Amino acid sequence: MKHIAVAVDPLDRPEALLAHGLKLALLHRATLTVCLVDRAGSQASVWGQLPGVRALLTRWGVLPEGADTAAFEALGIHIRPLEAPDADVAHALLAMVAARAPDLLILGTHGRVGLERLLRGSVAERVSRGWHGPTLVLPPEAGLVDVATGALSLDRVLLPVSGDAGTGTVIDTLVALLDGSGVERADVTVLHVGDGDPPLLTFPDAERWGWHGRTLADGPVVDGILTLVDHLGADLVAMGTHGHDHWVDAVLGSHTERVLRRASCAVLTVPLG
Repeated sequence: MKHIAVAVDPLDRPEALLAHGLKLALLHRATLTVCLVDRAGSQASVWGQLPGVRALLTRWGVLPEGADTAAFEALGIHIRPLEAPDADVAHALLAMVAARAPDLLILGTHGRVGLERLLRGSVAERVSRGWHGPTLVLPPEAGLVDVATGALSLDRVLLPVSGDAGTGTVIDTLVALLDGSGVERADVTVLHVGDGDPPLLTFPDAERWGWHGRTLADGPVVDGILTLVDHLGADLVAMGTHGHDHWVDAVLGSHTERVLRRASCAVLTVPLG
């Protein structure tokens, strides 16, 4: 992953979201685009509300106090701020990813359900559904990066699969994230959902990633996935999505979107076409 983008709202967990973008960009030695959507249309004041990149790197021990520009550049990452003023936040973010085409987009979500979701909608769902690239969505109370230390937790992953031929794309994206992030060992639980036999899949580097197979025998798919997330103490759920391909999806959301709303851990969504 050579280009990572993160959408930051100065009024909603700006430090946590920026920390995720910065940490992953640092590990992947990638360009980081910070997309700041200013609903009030006053970008000059909003940028001043963001936590400083240099302050985070100094706190993590990556840069010493008073480090000069050369020390920052030696880290191999490139920060590219991007202002996207728009009353429609999802529209602004979709325009940004269309123009920049990052390898990974990081978003936060409020996890709205029920009437609140119907009335207010979800920016994260609209954006992850509206563009054709991987999205890492962070729930309100969880994440992969410790803001205080910069430590990355990506040890336990849940990978729900069905008979979909596109599952290999999800595996490739997940492995690219793990490998580029310097994860030495991760336990990946592959959960077969739906009817029929489990798909025939090729799992790379089986010893290193520790692939484990399980089957969701019966019951609602989303509830089963969420129950296993909590049972495993998963750091991440990785799921493929086709967007909305049925009228029920338009009303209730796809399986991936319903997991995204309620999951207690980060969710990686990968479009399958």
